[in-house]
Amino acid sequence: MSVENPVIHPFPVKRPGFITQAAWIGDDDDLSLQCSFNDVGGIGKAISFDTRNPERAGEICLPNSNDVADLGPNVRDILVAHVRMSCMCAGLAVPGSKEFEDSFVHLEGNNFQTAVGTVKVISFSLIDDQCMDLEFRQGSGAKRTYRVDHGELNRYEFVPTTQLLVIPGSVEKEFPS
Repeated sequence: MSVENPVIHPFPVKRPGFITQAAWIGDDDDLSLQCSFNDVGGIGKAISFDTRNPERAGEICLPNSNDVADLGPNVRDILVAHVRMSCMCAGLAVPGSKEFEDSFVHLEGNNFQTAVGTVKVISFSLIDDQCMDLEFRQGSGAKRTYRVDHGELNRYEFVPTTQLLVIPGSVEKEFPS
């Protein structure tokens, strides 16, 4: 049996064509969304996003939260994945540039959808020509700052395990309850 390698584009696609299957796994008390995909080598992999239950914070369907820290153990990676996609949608706004500042700090449309609802880049601070600190906040929640390398936001690479981190936000948007 041969495994078909995914088509790797040099740019992001709006609908990630590398997802081969998505299904809700478990019962209502222990539910997760599992997405299957082929990695760069064509090897079948899966990533699961947990919903909140008493034993874990959860990564998906958390519309009642007011803190980005509730996104689970990969908060930084989740937020960076969203900002990276936003940079590409905004026409590759170079991090730290005036266009970047206009797109992510000053404009009304600078919110992006996560599993905890819309999150905003409140401010950014250039550390050097390699990295910057981004300050995030969801609603009136606490501000959270994460250090990001410029290349993480500007460079597209086919890395499904990172790119799929934007999925929980789309699920929350579609099914807010």
